[in-house]
Amino acid sequence: MRVCVAAMGCFFVGIAALSGGDASAGWFSYDNYEDCMLGRMKGQDSTMFPTADKACKKQFNVEFEIYYRIDWKFVYAPAGGTIIRLENTPEEYVITSAKFRFTDGDCAGKKDSDFGEPKTIAFKNNSGIAFDPVFVQPTFCGQSMSFRARYK
Repeated sequence: MRVCVAAMGCFFVGIAALSGGDASAGWFSYDNYEDCMLGRMKGQDSTMFPTADKACKKQFNVEFEIYYRIDWKFVYAPAGGTIIRLENTPEEYVITSAKFRFTDGDCAGKKDSDFGEPKTIAFKNNSGIAFDPVFVQPTFCGQSMSFRARYK
């Protein structure tokens, strides 16, 4: 049997004994998004979920789909491809990628079946480069399907 001389020493010995090992980063911070959500939501009402979700996504730089109308335009690249430039992006997000579908010719009168399979395009500083044979057409049409982002 041990006798504690200093109360603080007993506290730390007790914590180490309960943990089964050394103190780790997980004690005072979270190791991943899931742990963060569990920690922030413990004992909370479900109305706190959006606040916890945003804080944890920010902390762990989690990418997620956003549901906003984002305008974009084609800009021809000197190297022969096409740059897709995003405009009016939401202030709190950094757009990381988007899915687009393309077809040749003008957009007027195009049906959904005229467009090809979705293509994921990565974005940096609101610009994404798409190199695809369809881009050698003098005119073509694009359709954005979804956008993914991270919090700033």
